[in-house]
Amino acid sequence: NLEERMSVSSKDRLVELNRNRFSPTDFYTVMEPSVVGDCETTYNIETDIPNEDQKYMYLTKIKNYKRCLDRPAYTRSYFNAMKCAQCENERTEPFKSASQIRYILNGDKRMFLIQ
Repeated sequence: NLEERMSVSSKDRLVELNRNRFSPTDFYTVMEPSVVGDCETTYNIETDIPNEDQKYMYLTKIKNYKRCLDRPAYTRSYFNAMKCAQCENERTEPFKSASQIRYILNGDKRMFLIQ
């Protein structure tokens, strides 16, 4: 079983090496507006090996909700204007994670169609 896992692992590494060698990647981070404020958003664009008929790009968009400007806070207290130790202990932040969206784009960086 260990030998089988090692062979699969080495095959995966070879595929990944070939993919990285032939697929140029663009990676950048920007602040984008969202429902919780302006949040750090990272884009990763991988260009596939060009085919004679079709070109594909793979876009991954990751929004980090821990890195937002003016994030909203949620509290369970009915008296939001009053400060109390129990209220501060119950205070929570509803957005603590990130979202990830993957797109397949047909075309090039100037003209593409989202699949």
